[in-house]
Amino acid sequence: MTSSHLRIGIVLGHVGFFPPIKGGGIEMINFSLAKELVRMGHQVTCYSRASQNLPDRETDTYGILHIRVPGTDRIGDIRRDMWNEGRYCLRLAARFEKCDVALLNLRWAFALRYLLPAKVVTYTIQRTPKSFLRLFQGMRRLYCPSKAVEVDARLVAPGLNNLKVIYNCVEIDASRPPAFKVKSPGEPMTFLYVGRFVPDKGLESLIKGFAKSLTRGDGRPTDRKRGSR
Repeated sequence: MTSSHLRIGIVLGHVGFFPPIKGGGIEMINFSLAKELVRMGHQVTCYSRASQNLPDRETDTYGILHIRVPGTDRIGDIRRDMWNEGRYCLRLAARFEKCDVALLNLRWAFALRYLLPAKVVTYTIQRTPKSFLRLFQGMRRLYCPSKAVEVDARLVAPGLNNLKVIYNCVEIDASRPPAFKVKSPGEPMTFLYVGRFVPDKGLESLIKGFAKSLTRGDGRPTDRKRGSR
């Protein structure tokens, strides 16, 4: 491994699996990131929750090293979930291997960073910023997936000076054929949402956007027939 190649550790929270055997947007995004980093020549280790169907330590076909420790399901009680994640972090710290950069995707990152043998520890804001974000102001770097999340984060923690936006999107080569048939003018549009119906997914903005797309730009409906979907 040359000096330009890094040892990178990617850490999921106590409920997430690597690879994403139960789906989940955060798991899929980070697994895709891990595969791309390996393709670029970096040495990647993914830390996640243990599963009965997967070994506690293995290197997969992509070349990613997986280390898994016992975790728990999300309960929905913030205090109990934080307690369970804290115990998971202690187990993880005991198994964590030296690396150049650690990418953390869990709320205890502000404390876990002191326990990990990593040169640089970062935290990723995956959802709507919460009040505990103030505890992350001493991190080397915070990442968020959109400009909207950055604005909300600065409202929650005005003192942030280590926040960087990396847009949460997928780049598709222009030479690839479209995945759907392009509709001709006047044809009705169909919108598809895949995900959970929870407030912090931004569904209100999404629905408003759908409604706006059915207008001519001046607030009046288009001539095309509106569907029920």
